[in-house]
Amino acid sequence: MSERLASGSLKNMMCYLREFGDFAYRNGYTGFDFAPMFAVKVRRENRVYPILADDELERTLSQIDTNTVMGKRDMAMIMLGVTTGMRAIDIVNLRLCDIDWLRGELRLVQRKTGNPVILPLMPKAGEAIKEYILNARPKCSSEYIFLTTKFPIRKFTDDTTFGYMFGKYERMAGIERQPFDGKGFHSLRRRIATKMIVSGVPVTTVSQVLGQMEMDSAKQYLVFDVENLRECAIGLDG
Repeated sequence: MSERLASGSLKNMMCYLREFGDFAYRNGYTGFDFAPMFAVKVRRENRVYPILADDELERTLSQIDTNTVMGKRDMAMIMLGVTTGMRAIDIVNLRLCDIDWLRGELRLVQRKTGNPVILPLMPKAGEAIKEYILNARPKCSSEYIFLTTKFPIRKFTDDTTFGYMFGKYERMAGIERQPFDGKGFHSLRRRIATKMIVSGVPVTTVSQVLGQMEMDSAKQYLVFDVENLRECAIGLDG
């Protein structure tokens, strides 16, 4: 498999085989524990994707009709991504009780990592959420903030629909997408991390804001800090 799979896929395959081996041994399907055979570490290549440019983001946001119920909801959801870098899965699962309006904070447990995080509720995002809750959110007993606009009224089922929604506004803005161009909704997460790094925020703080388990995950954004990287360059004199 190593001859035809990328490092990321190979790492996943090794994980699946290791879990299967452990399952088979624990349940008596085999008398030999072959799970350790697949414990070899595979170094995963981390590609550095570009971020959504400021003008592209502005054009995308300008396509949202905030005079409609759907537009108010979509603007609130996207602004959370723009201002906090939250993953789509955490936004669709955000509950009314997760917002501390008095302190201006978001308190939640990340679905991907299980890590609890406290994020600042920035004014633009707060205003957009308030507008949606007061003037557009369906009258519903659901604990979740963001709901569908069609019956039966319910929370979003996954983050895939959210990503499609963001892509729709990008297409309306005339932004041409290419496979793996890094300009999907997740690019907002990279965007805020990059801007924090460039403005001088320590990598440790960026990692905490993103709720990442390892600081190395945030180090990839250092490549965009061109001005500070220039100070590390060795001169050609002599």
